[in-house]
Amino acid sequence: MDEQEQEQLIHFLEQSVMDHFMDKQEQLIGISDAAARFGVHKNTVRRWIDAGRLKAYWTPGGKIRIKASDLVEVLKPVTGGVSFDGDE
Repeated sequence: MDEQEQEQLIHFLEQSVMDHFMDKQEQLIGISDAAARFGVHKNTVRRWIDAGRLKAYWTPGGKIRIKASDLVEVLKPVTGGVSFDGDE
């Protein structure tokens, strides 16, 4: 199996696992996207995960994904309960 085939297989497996374990209606975002959407540094998001304040999911390839709704829950105390739906 060459490198391109391995990358395609990893991508397929990551997507399959995430589709299986997550509600397809739930938006999953990466750390950088989460940080950018909510105006914090990506290290802040990592600290929230490390501290157990924010639930994260690891793909088989080692990438971290976060449910948008989980991030909103973490931010409620900071934003005074303002809801973010992720649509821009």
